[in-house]
Amino acid sequence: MSDDDRLLFMIEGQPYDIADLTLDEADEIEEMCGGVPLEELRFGRSKVLKAFAYILRKRDDPDVTIEQIGAIRRQSLFDQNGNTAAGPD
Repeated sequence: MSDDDRLLFMIEGQPYDIADLTLDEADEIEEMCGGVPLEELRFGRSKVLKAFAYILRKRDDPDVTIEQIGAIRRQSLFDQNGNTAAGPD
């Protein structure tokens, strides 16, 4: 996979490669989003953004809480092109 094909999710300036999700991480995100498969999730929805941010941030900070993630401003979440991932719900 080339660098252009990577899907980066920026959380407060820190990049996370969504392609590197483990099966357990993907499963946890799906559970947090009501059992909806990853392929059907809409990034503009706050619940989806929160689930991805929580699971990805746990890689660097295993003690992060869902409440801490909930306090992140939507504007600080970006995709690999620098576009906000926080579109309309």
